[in-house]
Amino acid sequence: MYQKTTIQENPSLTYSRWLRVNEAAAYLRVSPTFMNKARLTKIPDIPYVRIGRRVLYDRQALDTFLESQASH
Repeated sequence: MYQKTTIQENPSLTYSRWLRVNEAAAYLRVSPTFMNKARLTKIPDIPYVRIGRRVLYDRQALDTFLESQASH
């Protein structure tokens, strides 16, 4: 007989306010290397949060950062 199966969403693909380095880089369409260098040199000064060894970027802060860069 036919059994109906349900497709479960991949939790890593769902919307999250907080992004890891690779996710933030993809969101900004830059490389993870660029994100790491920017974090270390503060040029450009992209806001981030460090929790232990994990670096997270706030999606809303990235949007604000992009808006500020658009006016240059």
